[in-house]
Amino acid sequence: MTAILFAIWGLAAAAADPAPAAATGDAAREARALLRRGEARAAVDRLKAARRADPADREIAILLGAAYLADGNPSWAVRVLDARVAAAPEDCEARAWLARAWLGLGSAEAAARALGEGCADGPWRARFQALAGIAAWAARRDDLARELLAAARQSPEAWPEDRRAIFAFREVLDPERPPPVAWRADAESGWTSDARVGSPVTLEAVDEPASPRLAVAGWMEARGTGRVAPMVELWPRATLFTAEQARRYGGLDLQGRAGARLGPALVALRGGEFLNLEPAAPRPWHQSLRLEGEWEPAPGWLAFAGGGRRLVVEAARSRWELDGGAGWQGAVGPATLLVAGSARLRRANNPEWDDGGGTLTATLRLRRGGWQLWPALAASLDRYPGWTPEPRTDAVLRPGLTAWAPPLGATRAGLALTWTREWSGDPLYDLSVVEVDLRLRSTGVADPGLPRRTRLPEVLPLDWGIRRDPLASGDERVQDLVRQEEQVQGGCGCGG
Repeated sequence: MTAILFAIWGLAAAAADPAPAAATGDAAREARALLRRGEARAAVDRLKAARRADPADREIAILLGAAYLADGNPSWAVRVLDARVAAAPEDCEARAWLARAWLGLGSAEAAARALGEGCADGPWRARFQALAGIAAWAARRDDLARELLAAARQSPEAWPEDRRAIFAFREVLDPERPPPVAWRADAESGWTSDARVGSPVTLEAVDEPASPRLAVAGWMEARGTGRVAPMVELWPRATLFTAEQARRYGGLDLQGRAGARLGPALVALRGGEFLNLEPAAPRPWHQSLRLEGEWEPAPGWLAFAGGGRRLVVEAARSRWELDGGAGWQGAVGPATLLVAGSARLRRANNPEWDDGGGTLTATLRLRRGGWQLWPALAASLDRYPGWTPEPRTDAVLRPGLTAWAPPLGATRAGLALTWTREWSGDPLYDLSVVEVDLRLRSTGVADPGLPRRTRLPEVLPLDWGIRRDPLASGDERVQDLVRQEEQVQGGCGCGG
């Protein structure tokens, strides 16, 4: 039970550094230093000797119980801490550690007894309610666990490790519920054999403008709570080509939407603008306003649709657009697979730019240790019935591979290689492009509704027995897969 409890519970942030608050002697100071270095066995030996010298010392007893837990011996932690609680039932810190030790043994009932009526003062309130919630969850009383989680979140203050545990507890109880705030930031430096791919700017009949490329991009979503939950989502991207013949294809793409989630459904108004940063004449290239909807019929599944008006600086290309599709994200053996399919219909001011088509795209996330490998493939087909002198058909194939190194905190580095091949009825759009990029990615999640960090002196940080990959949240979703292909469509002659 212990292994299952804390394996599932492994969705939390790393436990805080156990810095001493008020050491009461050389033994306590040395033991804290040993625990910081992960030398739990040595800390146990040092504290056992100190306890023989002074069996009544409060700090030594709590430290010894914590050291036993860190050494993987919850049974002896219970013995030491139970004796301390029997001698001083009002000792909130000892009772919290005793409950934690009982949870380590898989005894939710004993953990609840150790907590008793709780400790209502200051940050102890949040700690006791969170521990009681874990005990209720371990006893398969999910409704009570949710009530206790809500009470812990409403506590006025909490210690840092307890705030992280409350956040993780929410994800354990509701794994399909996204965090209140999630974000991702990317920086890229690389090279492309043709800067025209991915840019909405009208292609020119020139030699392929190869160029080094710099780019920064971000994504952030904030959402409220309740049956009708407001949400805001932003995803800007800036691209700069350093070669003179390619600079006109760079720009600043500003995208965002605001709306509300109603259970598994979302309705939002999306706006966007692409600013062409050509040095000779920087100007807005296109602006758009769309109504979008999403529906998640089951975990991992997503259906989406949207439509609206796009105004382009070249008035002939301004258009009405309608699109929709579906996607799925889930485990395939040890890997994660994301797949999506979409269809589109566009009606422009000039019928030459009328377009109908579809895209299929997929990416597989393979993980080994801290390393990740993401092979991807996208294919699209578009038909321009009004193209002159004759209707035009474009087919695009886009395989790619991204390798990510193990993370350093919430940031990791990667190398991406992509090949885009477009076959077109118009030679101007018949392209073969290679792109190579070095990438840095940082991700994170947050919960503004957590208790504030307490200003009280630090106690021995409670080891919740929880660990978390900081990149597990804020990572790419089916929606991001679709948007990446939208960017490619912008430079394939599809109108941006």
